[in-house]
Amino acid sequence: EMVAFAIAELLPEQTAELISLFVAPGYRQQGIATKLLQYLEKALVSEGCHQISVIYQPTELTEIALEPLLAKLTWQTPTSETDNSKRWLRPPKATHKFLTASPRSLFEQGKQWAQQGNLQAAVASFSEAIRLQPDYIAAYNQLGNALQGLGQMEQAIAAYQKLLLINPNVAQAHCNLGAIWQIQGKTQQAIAAYQRAIQLKPDLAVAHQNLANLTQG
Repeated sequence: EMVAFAIAELLPEQTAELISLFVAPGYRQQGIATKLLQYLEKALVSEGCHQISVIYQPTELTEIALEPLLAKLTWQTPTSETDNSKRWLRPPKATHKFLTASPRSLFEQGKQWAQQGNLQAAVASFSEAIRLQPDYIAAYNQLGNALQGLGQMEQAIAAYQKLLLINPNVAQAHCNLGAIWQIQGKTQQAIAAYQRAIQLKPDLAVAHQNLANLTQG
């Protein structure tokens, strides 16, 4: 049974192009594609390759599965080849970075993705930073923000709550939870969260404003 494979074509001038990546449905969500690309990149580097690219037609599947994977491995922001294709690039001398990516670099990459509006890629980067450093409070907060931006409210709540298990005194996380519960109509939970945020950080203006909106409305 074929579980997974990745194929790249060596091109002139010490470059390569990823032409196929497949993981059987029963084996997905196990990190296999990530490991495949890591092994493939390492092999290409050993062959003297200094630049790897992948060109594909964007679909819902590539947005959900491929792009977060490439972002997690710190590939360069995609550019358009044509109106119907995207091109991701591993720049010269950057092909080793996936081997030594630090939680901090992944966190910063995630913030860049979020600023560019690529929230799926941001989630992947923040999640990898947390995998490498499970007590990375700032990454949990940014992960929650990105998930909230994607409308994945329950996952966002889980991220903020995991943060608060590590440090229950982060006012912004309480405020973020309050905002979600306010949206969900869970008024009492939202009020309690805002009150806790204000108790921890009395000058947190957004918590005061949101609490006033709830109690005066």
